[in-house]
Amino acid sequence: GKFMVTYQGSIGFQSPTEIPQIVDSWIYAEMYNEALTNAGGSPQYSAEEIALFKSGEDPDNYPNKRHYDDLITSGSGFQHNHHLSFQGGTARNAYMFSFGYLDQDGIVAETNYKRYNMLLNVDSKLHEKLTLNVKLSGVTGKDTEPTAVDKNPALGVEGLINYSIKIPNTIPGQMSDGYYGNQTGFTIEGWMDSESYISNNHTNAIANVNLDYDILKSLKLTGRFGYDYNINERELFRPLFVVDPYITQGPAELRVRNSTSSLLTLQAFINYDLEINEHAFHFLGGYSQESFRYDWVEGYRDDFPNNELYELNAGALANQQSSGSASEWALRSFFGRINYNYKGKYLFEANARYDGSSRFPEDNRYGLFPSVSAGWRISEEDFLTASWLDNLKIR
Repeated sequence: GKFMVTYQGSIGFQSPTEIPQIVDSWIYAEMYNEALTNAGGSPQYSAEEIALFKSGEDPDNYPNKRHYDDLITSGSGFQHNHHLSFQGGTARNAYMFSFGYLDQDGIVAETNYKRYNMLLNVDSKLHEKLTLNVKLSGVTGKDTEPTAVDKNPALGVEGLINYSIKIPNTIPGQMSDGYYGNQTGFTIEGWMDSESYISNNHTNAIANVNLDYDILKSLKLTGRFGYDYNINERELFRPLFVVDPYITQGPAELRVRNSTSSLLTLQAFINYDLEINEHAFHFLGGYSQESFRYDWVEGYRDDFPNNELYELNAGALANQQSSGSASEWALRSFFGRINYNYKGKYLFEANARYDGSSRFPEDNRYGLFPSVSAGWRISEEDFLTASWLDNLKIR
């Protein structure tokens, strides 16, 4: 027998590929004044105000807040990845097991992805004529990200980044009184400090089993089983959030969506080869079936008593919502094929499938689909002796 252990790991950092050159607030004020003047209006900022922007002595009223730059450098971008595998076995039985772990922080704070994955592969010769292969794999992961409390921006980090570019440097972040500078309620710093979040949990498990039985030298039976199962859980929480004395965003709300899906595959084949003098036959018969189902359910509540409770039952009953549905389909097929060739020159093939689908009415669900083909390898004939021609076939 043999046994081997392998470990691989990596550590790294992500960083923004490029930070745009956003003008400072006093330059923005000067440009804005110029634009107003060119349009026939009056300047909005006085020379004294522009000087205050430049001095930085009053960041609450005359800030130079680089919202985008601060946002995309708020996260560490640190990530580490680990992979451990074990291999071993004998001439009759062999196995390989591996385990992996990934932890990745984004370049925006509170953005993270964790993943665990495993794989098991077993090959076993149960008998001289019977071989079994089993493959099991699984992945589970969770990604989290902050999101805007207001419903207008796009969900998640995408919405935060989009609006961080639109809010000028003359709008402050968090001020000395604890409130947030904002542009009609839009505040990147405030939303990042809030309890808002999006969380996605996903789990995927796959099983494949192959069984080969060599009944005779020319007769082989094959069976295959496959199963793919997925679970997804998503949460979106927006808290009650006080932006400033005049703007409060809320009430707190939570939306939860859970879904599962499964795909089952069954296949069976029988192959038989027969040779009689210069006549060769190959027979194939088979059966296959697939069935899929998807289920989902979603719940919503708002008006939570505080921003620390993230469970649906803690929300008010007045505006509660629930929905859910399911879908499924299935396919079933019987098929066969006969191949014949004589001296490798004259070829014939006949196929037939009898297929059924759940997408059609029950009384007209199955159909027969036959096909035939014939071929003649002229290059094998004695009368064709061209040295420059290796293979010529008419089909």
